[in-house]
Amino acid sequence: MEWWMWVVGGVALLAAEVLTPGSFFLFFFGFGGIVTGILTKMGVISDSSMEWIVWSGVSFATMLLFRPMLVKLVKRIGPTNMDSIVGEVASPLADIVPGAVGQAELRGVPWIAENAGDVPLTKGQRCRVIALEGLKIRLRAE
Repeated sequence: MEWWMWVVGGVALLAAEVLTPGSFFLFFFGFGGIVTGILTKMGVISDSSMEWIVWSGVSFATMLLFRPMLVKLVKRIGPTNMDSIVGEVASPLADIVPGAVGQAELRGVPWIAENAGDVPLTKGQRCRVIALEGLKIRLRAE
């Protein structure tokens, strides 16, 4: 395989890591791809089967050595303040019947919102955020 294909693939895997925050798996395979591309460009690796062996070895070795430290570092940095939105006031952007999902404005930003109460929520009504599930807020009328 051409050296630049390894580098492009490695960069793509590093970029894909952004979509899976905190897992740190794709990061190491991307790093292994970049290292393999550089070694191929320098002429250290000339056989295509050896490229795959180097990529696998570098990826797994660095993952085993450095992933635990990265995971601890991310945990030490601390959780986000997303849970602080529980208890805040949000306003539905359209009527939402009980159990249904719609959109609501919270902190000036539209969110996916679920009506967790027993009564319909009307557009603009003041509602309390009772839970955060991923990027969806659960609302109840005040």
